[in-house]
Amino acid sequence: MTTIRAGTYQLHFCLQAGMAHCFSRELGHAKAVNLVLHFFYHSDSMQMQTLVDTNKDILMEYNSSSLLNIFDRWGSLQMLYTLKMRDWFSIKPNYERELLVLSDGGTVAIDWLQSINGKDVEGRDDISKPIVILQHGLCGHTYSHYMRGIPGELVKGGFYVVSFVARACGGVGMTTPETFTAARTSDFRTVVNTIKSKYPNRKICAIGFSLGAGLLLKYLGEEG
Repeated sequence: MTTIRAGTYQLHFCLQAGMAHCFSRELGHAKAVNLVLHFFYHSDSMQMQTLVDTNKDILMEYNSSSLLNIFDRWGSLQMLYTLKMRDWFSIKPNYERELLVLSDGGTVAIDWLQSINGKDVEGRDDISKPIVILQHGLCGHTYSHYMRGIPGELVKGGFYVVSFVARACGGVGMTTPETFTAARTSDFRTVVNTIKSKYPNRKICAIGFSLGAGLLLKYLGEEG
């Protein structure tokens, strides 16, 4: 991963570098980088152009001629290695599931954190600990890779963690034709209200990932 800083801008070239690698075979590396930057960041803007101009040397450091690419031209082995390493060494939280049946017959779940790597987590009924609701992304669930690491850090910070699992995600049954969408915040609102009813004097926070972040933003806008 290459990190570029220019003022308040910080770009992480991961997927972008991979796309540049594919395009560079046909277009040449410089043209490929410019194409990917334009695709992701609208590089015709003055701010983006300034960023590119001031970091050309770093951008050009990426190339497709490394020894590793002789054996793994498209990066597939590197991707599989990364996924396996995550499985072997990632933090493994464990939750207790509570299913909620909604007013329209739909079903969602609240997963209450029980342990992390086999060590019990306390604080479920401790009203002094704020509750953090985690919201997964599209096709995600409580045990998605990007959801595993943050519970431990939150617990260390004095929070208690629950995970909202959307309709038809993560083993939750599909009991209505409606599925998970960031356009409908009523499911998330029901989860928040359910937790509030259990712990009326407890602070509630939320963290969204990907599509879940969009849902959370829409909810906050509606709630004011």
